[in-house]
Amino acid sequence: MTTPTEDDAQRTRPADPPVRELEAPDHLDRDLGTPPPPVRRRRLPWLVPLLTALLGVAVGLGIGLGWGRWWQPQPTVIASATMKPTADWPTATGNATVEVTPQGERYLIARVSTPPARDGYRQVWLVTKDGKRYYPLGAMIGEERRFPLPPGLDLTDYQTVEVSYQLIDGKPEHSGDTMLRGPLI
Repeated sequence: MTTPTEDDAQRTRPADPPVRELEAPDHLDRDLGTPPPPVRRRRLPWLVPLLTALLGVAVGLGIGLGWGRWWQPQPTVIASATMKPTADWPTATGNATVEVTPQGERYLIARVSTPPARDGYRQVWLVTKDGKRYYPLGAMIGEERRFPLPPGLDLTDYQTVEVSYQLIDGKPEHSGDTMLRGPLI
């Protein structure tokens, strides 16, 4: 037997169909050597709805809290005092107001600017018309403080607001060193 030759193989193999060149459509007319631009994938599809929900909650809370404060009845100022400095404290300034809340609670709001305290603190008092009785409201911390007034305290008796300089000596009575004083009107 003889071995097949290349000529025999070419005769027995079917002929290849003719190759036709195809033209690319116009929208594909680009350099095939460069890869197409990458497709952007949404990695966190839940992020946008979450941020939108958080923004909605924040806006809702802001509107709700703002509306609540605006809508609430405000305290009524029933008296005020412009306090004058004494000779020993000429640069001290201050004023006070008495407010009543819609619930009937009374507060004295003191605003005081004085030289720095040396070895003590500032105390706010209500004083009777005759100047003989003092009702201590508390220590003045900072430049503004809100003091609650007890229900039985009669402001027709205690008509003067006073700020004193108190030494830290354990004595709760008025020191006699008045910084500011003014009548409640």
